[in-house]
Amino acid sequence: MSNITVCARFRPLSSKERSNHGDSVCIHGIDNESFIFKDDKEENFKFGFDRVFYEKSEQAEVFEFLALPIVRDAFNGMNGTVITYGQGPSILACDEQKKGLLQRTVDELFDCMKSSDASVKFTIKLSMVEIYMEKVRDLFDLSRDNIQIKESRVQGILLSGVTEIYVFNSAEALQSLASGISNRAVGETQMNMASSRSHCIYIFTVQQELTKEKRVKAGKLLLVDLAGSEKAEKTGAEGKVLEEAKTINKSLSALGNVISALTCGSPGKAFHIPYRDSKLTRILQDALGGNSRTALLCCCSPSTSNSAESLSTLRFGTRAKHIKASPHAHCSKESNAKKHGVYEATKDESMERILNKLRERLDVENVNLLEELFIMEGIILDPNSVEDLDLAFEDVTLQTITSLQHMVEDLVRAVEELKSENKALKTRIAAAGKIDAFHKEAGENGYANTGELSAGLGFTLDPVYGRTHFKASSGRFCDGRLIVDFLMDAMKLPFLNAYLDSIGLPSFQKGCNFAAAGSTIHQATPTSVCPFSFDIQVNQFLHFKARVVELLAKGKRLDKYIPAVDYFSKGLYTFDIGQNDLAGAFYSKTIDQVLASIPKILEEFETGLRRLYDEGARNFWIHNTGPLGCLAQNVAKFGTDLSMLDELGCVSGHNQAAKLFNLQLHALCKKLQGDYTDSNITYVDIYTIKYSLIANYSRYGFEQPIMACCGVGGAPLNYNSGISCGQTKVINGTSVTAKACSDSTEYVNWDGIHYTEAANQYVSTQILTGKYSDPPFADKMPFLLDLKF
Repeated sequence: MSNITVCARFRPLSSKERSNHGDSVCIHGIDNESFIFKDDKEENFKFGFDRVFYEKSEQAEVFEFLALPIVRDAFNGMNGTVITYGQGPSILACDEQKKGLLQRTVDELFDCMKSSDASVKFTIKLSMVEIYMEKVRDLFDLSRDNIQIKESRVQGILLSGVTEIYVFNSAEALQSLASGISNRAVGETQMNMASSRSHCIYIFTVQQELTKEKRVKAGKLLLVDLAGSEKAEKTGAEGKVLEEAKTINKSLSALGNVISALTCGSPGKAFHIPYRDSKLTRILQDALGGNSRTALLCCCSPSTSNSAESLSTLRFGTRAKHIKASPHAHCSKESNAKKHGVYEATKDESMERILNKLRERLDVENVNLLEELFIMEGIILDPNSVEDLDLAFEDVTLQTITSLQHMVEDLVRAVEELKSENKALKTRIAAAGKIDAFHKEAGENGYANTGELSAGLGFTLDPVYGRTHFKASSGRFCDGRLIVDFLMDAMKLPFLNAYLDSIGLPSFQKGCNFAAAGSTIHQATPTSVCPFSFDIQVNQFLHFKARVVELLAKGKRLDKYIPAVDYFSKGLYTFDIGQNDLAGAFYSKTIDQVLASIPKILEEFETGLRRLYDEGARNFWIHNTGPLGCLAQNVAKFGTDLSMLDELGCVSGHNQAAKLFNLQLHALCKKLQGDYTDSNITYVDIYTIKYSLIANYSRYGFEQPIMACCGVGGAPLNYNSGISCGQTKVINGTSVTAKACSDSTEYVNWDGIHYTEAANQYVSTQILTGKYSDPPFADKMPFLLDLKF
C-alpha cells in the first residue's frame, strides 16, 4: 500500500492582492518539497509535500508530476483520481493560452491511444457532473438534476443514469467539456468574479479490448475540482450565494471527517468511515478508500491577506498525505465482459483452488477463517449470499436500463432535430420562389474545376477520371463529382459548365464556372501550371457579363443559354483558391518566406473581390484552403524526413502555412463584412472539415486517409510525381501504368493531389450543416437547400 500523492501549488499574486498588500507573501521556499509558512499572527509553520510548485512553476510541470502517471495507469485499467482543492480559479478548466490539467489529460489519453498496439480496440467515454446544493447534476443534460449514487461490488461507486458521451479525439472531448463547463453553477463574490458554486467531477472511462488475449481492461479516471471553502465576511456572500457557501462548507467538512477517520483509526481494528455523510464523499469513496491511485493538489494564494485560507488548505493536505491506497487493474475475460462490464467470472474458481492448496498446509479452521476474510473484503462472492447475487443481478439490470434510456433519449433528440430541419426547409422553400439562383465559381483546383483547364489548354484527361459518376472523362480531376457539383445538386441546379468549354451547346443560364485546376491568386508566369490566375478569371467574368448584357439587348433568342441581367446581383459568387500559391511556393522558398508572402497573396485576392463588388456582386461564398500537408504529393516531396510530419503523417510546415493563410483570410472576410454591409460574405472552414476527415477516416467508412487511389508505387503513398493517374511511362526499361484502385470509396485521396468523389461528398455534407460557416448560412443563403445525401 502507498500513500496518496499530495502537492501544493502557489499561484501568482492577483492584481487585487498587489494593490491592497503589495508584494508581501506568507511563504518562504526551502526546496521543491518543503517551505515555511507564516500565518496572520506571524507564527511560522513548516510544511512538506511530495512536491511544491511555486508562483513561477509551469502548468506542464504540475501535470507531469501529479497527473501524468495516474492518467497512464487509468489508460491501462487502473482507477485514478486527481483532486484539486483550495482558493483561486480552477486549473482544470480549458484555457487556450495556457493548457490546464484538464486539456493536458485529454491530450494524453488520446496520445496513449495513438501509440498503443493497433490490435487493441479502445473506447473512451466522458461524463461530467457537479454537486450543487447537495444534489448531483448532469452537466451534459441539465434535466437530470438529481443523479442517484449507487454502489456495486462489480463496478464500485457509480452514477445511475448519468450521460456518457463517446469521444474519438481530443477536439471532440474538449468541445463536449466546454459545453459542460458552460453549464456549471458560478456566482460573483468579493474574492472572485466567477466563483464556483459547486464541486465538479470529470469522469473518463477507458476500455480496451485485447483481441489477441480475449480480455477487456477498463480504467476510470476522475478529475475533481472542489469549490473552495468560504468565509462569509470575506466573500460578502448573502442570500442564495450564502446558502450555496454553507452547502459547500458542509460537504468539505464531511470530506475532512472522512480523511480524519481514514488516518486516525487504530491499525487492525474495524472503524466507521462516514462516506455517506455527503454526496461528495460518497462519490469519492473508491478514491479515498484505497481502490484508486489518487493525487491531491492544494491550490493556495501566497498573499498575506489570504493566509488563513491557505493555512487551512495546507493542513487539509497534510492530513490527506497519510491516506493509504492499493489500486489494482480491472481486467476481465472478453466473453464475460460483454455481459457484466468488468466482472471476472473465474475469480471464485481461482480462489477455491488457492483455498484447497492452503488446506493442504494449514489447519481447516485457519483456512475457513481466511475464506471468511476473503468474503468480507469482497475478494470472492459468498455462494450462500443472496445479497451478492442480488447485487450482481442489479448491476446487469442497471446497465441494461441505462443503455435503453440512452437509446430513447437519442431517438427523442433525433426526432426533434428532424422537426427543426423540416421547419427550416419549409421556410427556405417559401423563400426560394422569390430568389433567382445564379452561380459563379472562381477557383484553383480539382475541388471546383469542371473542365476549364482541359478546355483552355486543349487536352483530354484519361477516361479513368470521371469513371465513378460520369463513366467517362468530364474534365474534372476526380473519379466523379466535385464539391461544387454536390453543392449545385443541393441547390437543385444543373452542374456548372466551364467558361471556356464551348462544345456541346453549354448552358450558362444558371451559372458559369471560371475555376481552373492549378490556378493561383498571384498572376501566372510563363512557367505556371495554369495560365488562368485569379485576375484572369475575374477578367473572364467581366467579359462574360458584358457579352450577356449585349446579347440580351438584341432579343430573347438566347434566353435558355444565358442568365438574366439581374442574376448578376442576385447570384452566388463562390471561391476556392490559394492552395496552389502556398504549395508551389514551397518548391523555391523557405517556410518563413512562404508565411511572409501570405499578406501579398490575400491583397491580390481582395482586389479581385472588390472588382466583383463594383460590378454588382453581393453574395460571396469563400472557402478557406485545406490541409495541403496531407496530400500525398506534398508528403512524397517534403515528408522524407519523418521529423517534418505530424501525428497523422502530414507535412507540418505546409499545414502551418495553410492555417496562417486561413487565419488572415478569415480576417479579410470580417473586414469585407464591415465594408460591404449590403452584402452576404460567408467564410467556410474547409480546413477543419478535411483535417477531421483525415484524422477520423475509419469512422466515416474510409480505409486510406492519405494514400492515392490512382497512382503507382504502392503503400504508403502510391504516388510518383513523374507518372500522373492513368499515364503509362517507361521507367528503367519497364513500362509502368498509374492505375486506379478497385474501390475509390475506400480512399480520401484520388490521385495524390485531389480528393475522391466519396471524400468530396462527405466534405459537402459538412459544409451544408452550416456549422463551419461564419456567419452560419442556414437563414442567409440565397438558394434552397435540399439535403439529399
